[in-house]
Amino acid sequence: MKTTLKWIFGPAFDLMPSEVSRLYGGGDGLAKLEPSRLTVAEWAQVMGLGEFIKFLHQAIEWENVLYFVYPYFWDHPRNHSMKRFLRHPDSMHQSYLRGGAARVVLTVRPGFEESFTTLFETGTLDGDLGNHPYLTIAQEIQAYAAAHYPGIPGTNNGNEPSPEAVEAAERGERIAAWREYTPVSALDITVNTPLGELR
Repeated sequence: MKTTLKWIFGPAFDLMPSEVSRLYGGGDGLAKLEPSRLTVAEWAQVMGLGEFIKFLHQAIEWENVLYFVYPYFWDHPRNHSMKRFLRHPDSMHQSYLRGGAARVVLTVRPGFEESFTTLFETGTLDGDLGNHPYLTIAQEIQAYAAAHYPGIPGTNNGNEPSPEAVEAAERGERIAAWREYTPVSALDITVNTPLGELR
């Protein structure tokens, strides 16, 4: 997500603008941001950054990010031998680690098209953060859940999966079959066999 945003908005894009970063205190890295100590202008800067973050996380449907990983040879040649032999138990993660390049496809949520295009083309929204159909927390959770249960068909766009599709996805995948034989000649004992006759 971070790298994608930096590629969209260019090298000058700053995730934490310096004017807000300095409000967090000295170089010790501890957050010293206390609203009662801020001026009105500083408070507005922090709140503006918060609104910008909310805009980016809701304008782009991050729950529906689609990406394609391209082969190792698109990476720098010095990494080729390492990438070809990387192993990971998760095959999806392994293909990601072995990739030399990736194409990321983002969808913009309905209602955000014009303002996101403006942001992309000009690098600013010019105060256009308040006129959007922002999602409630419940809607954000629902959008995430609709696409993030591994192996279960999502319910994106309000289309519920059929019960058969869910059952088929939950059933798992048969990867092998084998037969086991239990010798039954040793089990020829009935409940009423006298103890002395058992051999």
